[in-house]
Amino acid sequence: MTPEQDRFSVALTLGRYRLRLDLILLLALLLGSLVRVNGLDWGWTDFSPLPAAQAPAMSFYNFHPDEASNVLVARNFTESDSWRPTGELYGQKLDYSLYGATTVYLHVMAVKLASVVGGFTPFDFEDPRSFRDTYLAIRWLTQLMGLASILLLYIAAHHLYGRRTARWAALFLALTAFHAQSGRFGTVDVPMVFFMVWSLAHSARLLRFGQRRDLWLGALAAGLALSTKVNAILVVVPLTVAELEWQFARQAGLRMALGARLKFLLGHLFGWRLWSAAAVTVGVFFVLNPYAFLDYHNYLFGDHAFALFHIIRNVRGEFFYPFQIQFEHIHPFVYLFSNVLLWSAGLALELAGLAGLVFMGLTRRPADRVLLAWFLVSVALTGNAQVMFMRYALPFLPLIALAAARLVQGLREEYRGGWTRPASWALGLLVLLPSLQWSMALASVHSVEDSRISAGRHLKQVLPSGAVVLHERSANSIKPVIHRPSYTNVCLEIPALQRAVESNTASAGQQVDALRARLDGVEWAALLESNRKLGFDRNGGYPVIRAFYAELFDGRLGFQTDSVFQVLPRALGITIDDEPAEFSLRYYDHEEIHIFRRRSAQAVDSAFVALRARLEDGQDRTAALARQALAEGRLEDARSFAEQGLNNGTAGASMFYEVLARVFEQAALLGSGTEELDLAARYYQKAIQTDALFREDRLADYGEFLLALGQREALGQLLKQVASQGISAPRLDQLARRLRDGSPTP
Repeated sequence: MTPEQDRFSVALTLGRYRLRLDLILLLALLLGSLVRVNGLDWGWTDFSPLPAAQAPAMSFYNFHPDEASNVLVARNFTESDSWRPTGELYGQKLDYSLYGATTVYLHVMAVKLASVVGGFTPFDFEDPRSFRDTYLAIRWLTQLMGLASILLLYIAAHHLYGRRTARWAALFLALTAFHAQSGRFGTVDVPMVFFMVWSLAHSARLLRFGQRRDLWLGALAAGLALSTKVNAILVVVPLTVAELEWQFARQAGLRMALGARLKFLLGHLFGWRLWSAAAVTVGVFFVLNPYAFLDYHNYLFGDHAFALFHIIRNVRGEFFYPFQIQFEHIHPFVYLFSNVLLWSAGLALELAGLAGLVFMGLTRRPADRVLLAWFLVSVALTGNAQVMFMRYALPFLPLIALAAARLVQGLREEYRGGWTRPASWALGLLVLLPSLQWSMALASVHSVEDSRISAGRHLKQVLPSGAVVLHERSANSIKPVIHRPSYTNVCLEIPALQRAVESNTASAGQQVDALRARLDGVEWAALLESNRKLGFDRNGGYPVIRAFYAELFDGRLGFQTDSVFQVLPRALGITIDDEPAEFSLRYYDHEEIHIFRRRSAQAVDSAFVALRARLEDGQDRTAALARQALAEGRLEDARSFAEQGLNNGTAGASMFYEVLARVFEQAALLGSGTEELDLAARYYQKAIQTDALFREDRLADYGEFLLALGQREALGQLLKQVASQGISAPRLDQLARRLRDGSPTP
């Protein structure tokens, strides 16, 4: 298609320069702006929980903890004499920010420039207007980088597949809902995607022209992306594959034998061009993060590294925080496609993108191989995360948009016939229109008042002086909008809740009693539905906490619902209930708030007594059946009851682990095999780990098991470990004497 044949572009002459404007690209940027820039001052309100005489005329609230943390890092950087941006992880101060320094510098520059133009004091959080304008400057920067990503993806697609594919790609990314929503916050993910797409644009030029300049500029953009967030390093994959594809095509590699191809590719993989590109990437990272090299010991082995490994262990599912309990039983790769990408891009765009990737695998163009390599490596390294927030989908979204565009235009280019053109347009519109509706709907929540602020207004009107109000511990808590000197805030943060999440050790009665004690004197409660309730519902375990939230929300715990505040995405007459999505989609800007009012103290007491009896009865019945079957030698029945108790998430898991350990111990002693011995040892260890109240007895049970098997060396190591931890008990002392005296095994 020549420029003269293109109906969707116009030529402009400016002096000696002749430009051609793509009208579809301009439309994409316009649509992208419409679903991105509305509501950037969201959180700026005339509401304050303080009495009118003490309240400022306007207040600013921010409910996104990552945005607040990033702004705080930028402010601390401007106020400090240090050359390194500091950070924190869950309240723990860190010597270095968890993210790279790129966004810190960009945020500081954006706020400083905006303060000159807007006439406010940068990073002055005592003044509500300066507080708002500081955030607003950073949000504008993020959105502009999001819009620029549309242009860069257009450039990349144009070099890879041509102008028509580039237009579809720009339109699809412009209307990718979560990419637009994420740009409304001053976080690092949208800037990271900007640098990644910038690098991809140079990868596309490199594949087409093979110029060293594009290789090095792509490496420079990769260094900027890496200095924004470390997982952006994956963008070197398309850059590397583009270089190898160009070298291969230049040497007419299609006529090479397989061995010659491998030798050729390995030679260029370790050739000077790619090594020089790697040096550029590392050099950019060094310039922006000099402390990573100059103070490498603290950076690589200090609290910064500890925090990063802590996050990696968390993402791998080695432990969960209460707000992550929804992830405990997910299937990682399935969850990426069935939830995170689904709600990020919308069903139509996700399906078209995945179909486009399959289409690429069938057509096997060099450009297809560049993108497929990036996608497959990204899925392999990201898709197996056990903790998977919505933001993890952002690096995939430009690729999904480009793959969908490849499918739409590829049908027209790869196949001949009169049907291909209308089919291509129909498919494109089938993807575009739902994406437009979903992006507009998600943008609409920023056009109205946040549900937490609305709930705060209501409570300010109805709460009597001296009232006691319950709220949950949360990074986006409702506490800032209900904090008043005239009443008391109580946080639902109890050790029993944390223990139950970490190890499920506290008995049902202990957990119920702890919850009841925490609610003592509470007259009102303001809770976020997805903060805990939906998380424990999805988890399926932890019956005490699930029952507590279920009965509270159903009005059976001595509290009744006073009011509910909710904002749902809505556009073009269609309202979307996004409750099934991963919680962070709604967590920051359209959470559902439930206000509860206590009926009476007696009603609460009666409800908790009934709850305790019901939960303990279920726990004791299952445990009793398991123990009875074990005592009668019905090992299969005992195993079945114990596994049923664990699968039901019954509190007091250690007793069921003990039953399973004894089942396999008896099976092993009956001569079933070494596999049963290993299982018995494993379940004894689980019983020890999950019983904080009777750990000494569990240790003694395990020690007697080892002695019965004649594993004296293992028993000696166990007793040494126990002694080093300061644990002592009569049964353990008796085991130590028997081991020392050489007593025969029973």
